[in-house]
Amino acid sequence: MMKTKILVLTAAVVMAFAGAVVAAETQTVTVNVSGMSYSPAEVTVTEGVPVRMELVRDEKPTCGGKVLFPELEIARDLPAGETTIVEFTPKKSGELTFTCGMKMMKGTIVVQSN
Repeated sequence: MMKTKILVLTAAVVMAFAGAVVAAETQTVTVNVSGMSYSPAEVTVTEGVPVRMELVRDEKPTCGGKVLFPELEIARDLPAGETTIVEFTPKKSGELTFTCGMKMMKGTIVVQSN
């Protein structure tokens, strides 16, 4: 009975540690959507490492109600006053673009080699 408890506790510790390692490897970037621009308009991430992009839209009267990532085939609505999460893993180095639905606002994700 004691060996079972020790094994269960050890497994729980190992799983918790493994989860922390995975979480630490996620790249989180925050982009503010305000007026007619993204801030910052350029972010840098590392190839092959998951990205969590937090898009914070603070005001309503802009064309920033939607964000498009053409190369990733991702489109998301951006409700005013909310944070919208977009997650992806860049597969190769280079640049990825993101725009508003009307393509008037533009941003760049620079993907560096791992």
